[in-house]
Order: sequence, then C-alpha cells, then structure tokens
Amino acid sequence: MELVLDIAIILFCFTIFAVSHSLLALNSTKNYIAIKYPEYLPFYRIGFVALAIILFFLYFIVTPKPDIIIYDLLPPFDLLTLIPQLIAIIGLLYTLRQFDLKEFMGYEQIKRWKNHSYNKQELDEHKTLHIKGPYRICRHPLYLFTIMLLGFRPYMTLFYFLTFLATTLYFYIGSFYEERKLIEVFGSQYIEYQKKTGRILPFKLSNLRIL
Repeated sequence: MELVLDIAIILFCFTIFAVSHSLLALNSTKNYIAIKYPEYLPFYRIGFVALAIILFFLYFIVTPKPDIIIYDLLPPFDLLTLIPQLIAIIGLLYTLRQFDLKEFMGYEQIKRWKNHSYNKQELDEHKTLHIKGPYRICRHPLYLFTIMLLGFRPYMTLFYFLTFLATTLYFYIGSFYEERKLIEVFGSQYIEYQKKTGRILPFKLSNLRIL
C-alpha cells in the first residue's frame, strides 16, 4: 500500500509541474497578461523559465524515492549505455546552438523593453523557424535527445523510471500544442515541414509519424 501511495504522489507531483508549465505556455495565458498587465509582459519569459526550474527541483526534492531497482546492468553492458548517452549529449549541445539562449531565457525581452523596442504582438518571445541542422532529423530534436539521455541509464530506480515515462509522455503531448503555435506564426511553411519530418522519432513507422 505504501508503494502505491508513493507512486501516486510521484505522478501527482509531476502532473502539477506539467500542467502548470503547460498553462503558462499557452498563448491565451500570455494574451491575458498582455491585455491586463502589459507592463509585466517583457518579464514573462524570464519568470516562466525561473518558475519551471524551481518547480522541477521541488519535484525532485519533495517526492518519495521508493527503494526499488528496475534494473542494474553489469559490466560490460553498463558501459554500453555511455554510447547513446554521449550521442544524446552531443545532440543536445548541437540543438541548443540553434537557439538564441538569451531570447530563450528571457534576457533579450528585457533588453528590448529597456530600449523601448519591445513588440507586444510577439508576446513573450520572438519566434524563429528551425528546420535545419538537427531539425532535419525530427521536428523536436531537443525532446529526442533528452529522452535518449534520460532513458539510456546503466542503473534505473522506480522513481527515475516513472519520471522518464512521465517526461516522455509530457514531451509527446506538449509537442502538439507547441506545433499549433508554430503553425499560427509560420503557416504553410511549417505544415510542409511537418509533412517531410517526423515528430520526435527520426523515422516513420509504416509511413505514419507516430511520434
């Protein structure tokens, strides 16, 4: 019974993080801030990122950690996981190079506000269409490489396994909402990109983009 309760608490806490993060990422939420509190809009992005980091750390701190091991690879098989992990790290760094990290973190928004050049129509960030580099592999390489990094582990506990599954599901569901916003901004250009490139997996299953 205690194990069932621990699992329920873990999933509940992750759901709180995921739902709050998703609600704050909605354009409807940002539009509400833009209308009701326009003076705070330039600071929305940096607050959004800071809150996400805080909530994710709180998730790891407050959730129970059941003393259950899903698997523990023995040598030399444990070393084999280093290969996909290294690929994932390189892929993440390569993907992050495509981003304007200052824009992503919210610094550029504040800078534009100080220079009186902030455009409220862009809401909390200046959108850029990424279709080259790692985005030729799939539409969400950041998700793909993060899933690889989290999944290929030589040692897996129940807590980490549940977190991995919840994160993967969250990425998949969240990608639909993210792409709706991209279609609103880039229209047919992004739709054509969708037709040519898989969502998260870098290949198609039976000609259907399942992920």
